[in-house]
Amino acid sequence: MPKVPYSAIIRDISIWGVWIASIGGTLGFQIFFQYGPVYLNEVLNFTVEKAGLASALPMIFSIIVKVLAGPLSDHAACCGEKARVMLFTFISQGFMTACFIFLALIPTNSASLGQIAYTAAIAFSGLNCVGVIKSAQLVARQHTHFVLSILSIISCLIILIIPLFVSKIFYIIIVLMVVCNGFFFIVGKASPAQWTKVNNQQVYTINQPEMINAIITE
Repeated sequence: MPKVPYSAIIRDISIWGVWIASIGGTLGFQIFFQYGPVYLNEVLNFTVEKAGLASALPMIFSIIVKVLAGPLSDHAACCGEKARVMLFTFISQGFMTACFIFLALIPTNSASLGQIAYTAAIAFSGLNCVGVIKSAQLVARQHTHFVLSILSIISCLIILIIPLFVSKIFYIIIVLMVVCNGFFFIVGKASPAQWTKVNNQQVYTINQPEMINAIITE
């Protein structure tokens, strides 16, 4: 197994773009995942039964979006790899940000509109697998496992800190999603990094045992 170039990965600005973009995207998804049913029940006045169904359906739509987005991203020949990564990231995070703004501003008596925005935000978040995550895979190649392990740590930390500032969460997440994903659009790439290239020209020196050298000398 090739040695992981930790130092080179940490110094790569495009990898930092992936990590920072994931902060915004994970914040957006986790607030819906953890508090979506509460929002539907307490703010939009859904019954408990209806809130449960309304919070489950978007997850199903998100799975469908992921299944369809993968082949579409791989076979779309209308634009380059980087353009596809940026496009799907923009659609995913842009729609989620717009839905957050909409949910923060609509009156509580517009429950149907709130449900549509809530469903759309989670469904479009499924495109992130062919956006930021795909960029990580294309850039890091055989070292993707390290990059994704950092994403897992980010996700776990966000799950822990969300309850600390949930009262202001909508406005904070809107700002963070715009800033974090804006940084990714600037530095993100869709081509292998220099540190993923394997050196096939290495020369290995084998030291002969002293006994063999003695025999040869004789």
